[in-house]
Amino acid sequence: ATMSTYFNPCAVAQTAILGLYNGNSTLSMPVVEADPRGEASIPVRFSSSENKPYAGERVFETEITVNAGLFLPQTVTSEYGEATIIRNEVIGNTRFIGLRVKGEFPLEGTAAVVTGPAGLGAVLSSPLEFTTGQQPWGKSVQTTLNAGEFRLTNVCGDRTLVKPATGIVVHTVYPN
Repeated sequence: ATMSTYFNPCAVAQTAILGLYNGNSTLSMPVVEADPRGEASIPVRFSSSENKPYAGERVFETEITVNAGLFLPQTVTSEYGEATIIRNEVIGNTRFIGLRVKGEFPLEGTAAVVTGPAGLGAVLSSPLEFTTGQQPWGKSVQTTLNAGEFRLTNVCGDRTLVKPATGIVVHTVYPN
């Protein structure tokens, strides 16, 4: 069904498609390699299809998990609108990071990029996973979630940091 409108005195005609909206979307995170002496960025990518074009602003909301010692989220950005971190909670060894983006989205792209310092934790890698039971685009969009991985680089097995250009260097030994 369609709805047509006509406005006077400007003589503007508009037509809107009326009907049930539904779609499919795949969310994914890549393998992220990070040096524990610097910042890391975790992109949340999407690819969608829909039965009718969605015109206008909508909310994308998701939650990801990572080992609590490997990453501390500080900012989130999106090229499609206003992005915020809505959850940053540690339960056991797992950090839960909730993200919300309010904006206009194309059918494919990077919904959000979470940035913060990488940390030297008890492990050198961790799955980057989406929590289960999510409806990031709402209940009318069926979503497939593909996990990634967070890996530390420039770290020896005994948790010693390696300077890539110079190798291992002892700067100071305490207490003597």
